[in-house]
Amino acid sequence: MMRKKLAFFPPEININLLQENGKLLDEATISQLKIKLETAHGRFSKKILKTPYGIIQNETGLYAIYRDVNDNNQFELGHGKFGAVKLAQSLDTGEWYILKTQQNACDFWVFYNECQSTEALKKSYGQALFRVSKDTKKGIKGNLLLKYEPGISLFQLMKNRRFASSPEHNWPDLLWLEIAIDALKSLQKNVHDLYHLHRDIKLENFIVDIIGNNLKAKVVDFGFAQPYKPKNLSKSVKSSVICGTYPYIAPEILHAHKEKKTIIFNESTEIYACGVMLYEIFFNKISDADKHYKLFFKANINPEDNTYKKSKLRKNQDLHQLLGEMRYLDSQKRPRLTSVITQLEEIRKNHEKAYPDEQVEINKILALNKKIEKERLDNINLALFLLQSSKNLNTSIKLDSIPEQETPEEIKMVEQPTKSSHNSTEMIANKICISLEQVNYYNHDEKIEPSKDATKISTQASSLYDIYDTDDHVKQHHSVSQYISRT
Repeated sequence: MMRKKLAFFPPEININLLQENGKLLDEATISQLKIKLETAHGRFSKKILKTPYGIIQNETGLYAIYRDVNDNNQFELGHGKFGAVKLAQSLDTGEWYILKTQQNACDFWVFYNECQSTEALKKSYGQALFRVSKDTKKGIKGNLLLKYEPGISLFQLMKNRRFASSPEHNWPDLLWLEIAIDALKSLQKNVHDLYHLHRDIKLENFIVDIIGNNLKAKVVDFGFAQPYKPKNLSKSVKSSVICGTYPYIAPEILHAHKEKKTIIFNESTEIYACGVMLYEIFFNKISDADKHYKLFFKANINPEDNTYKKSKLRKNQDLHQLLGEMRYLDSQKRPRLTSVITQLEEIRKNHEKAYPDEQVEINKILALNKKIEKERLDNINLALFLLQSSKNLNTSIKLDSIPEQETPEEIKMVEQPTKSSHNSTEMIANKICISLEQVNYYNHDEKIEPSKDATKISTQASSLYDIYDTDDHVKQHHSVSQYISRT
């Protein structure tokens, strides 16, 4: 049976851990798990189930929690104050998901709020799972499955932008304009249009996919998101607790917190945060706040040689005017999000007319990234094809060597494929005496030529992605309280 070709594969995953079906566990083991667990929902230890991975089962299916079986340490995309972020794979479809965990009892309300928000915003897969920890200090532990969003955080893109050796350093200003507009459209469509406020807008909470056919920026992390009533024209949410990240917090929120008054979050406070973030993107700056919480910006310089690339957008007076209005101290004078998007699209159109070559450059960047990603996936699918071919060849050899006097029952036992031992692609190729360059992978009449330098391609493609490291965030911004700094 022809294995379905993988459409996407997270660059963080060690390909050598996959079975021939493209999953972390073979089909026989998956079937045994389904029989053993039946309809039980929860998170199950790998020691209890005697599997290489921990297992989660909810109403949407069965999932394996990714870890490198060659490393005793658990794999994490990131680890913040509220818990760890991991990867999980659906053992039904082979698709990959984000697994957010909550480990501290004192932060349970934050995690629970995210569970409710992601469910309302249709970002979660199944209801969150909670279990009582053996450690009484940790209390209840939570697990939440979310869609895996491929791409790089805006925060990481800005860090890469500092270095002349990084592609982002030479990206045209028109590309940064498109990223910003798409980020705001995502906020509008996926949060505000669904009657929610995000309440933690910052560079770290937007993921940019620069590999797809069309550039996409998506808002993520809904831990502080709060709903408001559709009939609430002011789109406001009252709170007794301050949340967000310096220096994106609007001054009226800081003032209310200082005066111990009721804090009001609304579209205007979101616009202020967007104004700070856009200033960073358009003018290649880093925002910060002094001890009196006063906002200021500094150049996003290269720490190695103090070099700094200036943006042509700094001369655009319309853009300066718009960003200033977004950061008015008087919150009632700030524009609406729809108005901001409309004005930015007009600025983008005028900039393209003034610098037509920048769109040509963007097309080249996207085409190159798409080519690199395709080659990376082709090599992964080729490796899985080799693994499947090796297994089929072993089965065939065993069948050919069966003596005629053996009974049908014995033959049936021999026909069963042996359990995979996570062989690497190189080991498989050596075992069946062929090289990667000699194999052509066919699927639905499509021929894929293997790359002659798979390692190089895989490395290049992996560098296109990044998951934000929470340690950098702690160094970058100040924390107001235990609820402020967040991944």
